[in-house]
Amino acid sequence: VPTLEEFLTAAKGRMPVLIELKGATADQRMGDDVVAIVDRLGMRGSVTLMSLNYPLVQYIEGTYPAMTTGFAYFWSIGDVSLLTADVIMLEEGEVPPDRVLAITAAGKQAYVWTVNDPETVVTVAEAGASGVITDTIPEARSVLDRREDMTPVDLLAHLLGFGTPEH
Repeated sequence: VPTLEEFLTAAKGRMPVLIELKGATADQRMGDDVVAIVDRLGMRGSVTLMSLNYPLVQYIEGTYPAMTTGFAYFWSIGDVSLLTADVIMLEEGEVPPDRVLAITAAGKQAYVWTVNDPETVVTVAEAGASGVITDTIPEARSVLDRREDMTPVDLLAHLLGFGTPEH
């Protein structure tokens, strides 16, 4: 299993990285340690630090304002414009288009987690989400690629329930 530094070194210049600060040990020191590694590798522009721990997200935003942060939540969060985070991460069941629109209108990105069903990947994309967090990356990418290749007539038929991107 690679260390965080080994993983980031392999990912550098190849893909954006989302790092979740998670569990009982997720605290300010963990945030400081991760930011130090990210900075040492010069990857601040391609890494997002996220957590379910909102005070930790607030700490990172306040201490490292140039660091991209994400806040993941389970239920309603009220006025998203008041949240301190660059990315708001909604649970799969909390993705009505109006919620995604409110997040993007507040100048934030909306990511949806954990989306493993191909139809839900399409629903999330149609809702306008900026990102999809999934355990099935090749399958999700395939669905999104097929959706991008759809003609306007195919897309309209899908939206009206007359077909899926797989057909």
